[in-house]
Amino acid sequence: MEPIMNLEAYSELTEGGTYEIKLTQDEACAVLKTHDYGVDNLTENDLHLLYNAVAKLKHQIMAKHVVPDEAKTMLENRLKPLNK
Repeated sequence: MEPIMNLEAYSELTEGGTYEIKLTQDEACAVLKTHDYGVDNLTENDLHLLYNAVAKLKHQIMAKHVVPDEAKTMLENRLKPLNK
């Protein structure tokens, strides 16, 4: 298993960025529930909705940057939501 990257490792991808995403009502509810109760208290469906929201944000961040294919693949694999 690869070591988990620290936040600074992502700073180049997000430098100067401001991001807006459109969430479904259910995705927004999952984000709020995560904030209020933590990830450990989410159901499988809640997690799925949260990962959808995170994936939308990730897609927008990645789309703003030209990243060499090899590096992009590496980052996408590291950021990919856990599939249960």
